[in-house]
Amino acid sequence: MLPPETLRPHRSLAAFGAITFLFFGGMALLSTVSQRPATLATTALIAAFALAGAWMAVAALVEHHVVTEVGLRFHPLIGRPREVNWHEVTDVRYSPGMQWFRVRGAGAEVRVSRIFQGLATFATMVLDKVDHSAI
Repeated sequence: MLPPETLRPHRSLAAFGAITFLFFGGMALLSTVSQRPATLATTALIAAFALAGAWMAVAALVEHHVVTEVGLRFHPLIGRPREVNWHEVTDVRYSPGMQWFRVRGAGAEVRVSRIFQGLATFATMVLDKVDHSAI
């Protein structure tokens, strides 16, 4: 039996989110204290980009998938963890536009992004454990 493999986004995603947060947070701050302050809508839009960057950074550090011999567990930033057992998988598809694998089974759906590290273990488990008609 193989040890569990944790799939996580590359660390550069967290760094990119932090840089985005700092850049747009600074821009939002500057837009309110400058000699010609921006409109409220402009400041709110810039602040929304800053919050999106913060969300990206935190999600890249917290969210992860655990691949085991039994199945796939997903731990999201918000909400309860979801689990799909390999013998319950009804559909595995790759979305080229979104660049993720969608694993469906037993009322749960888990998406595995292409940017995750450790995809070789995921691919091995899908090919070995999932019914080939579902792939």
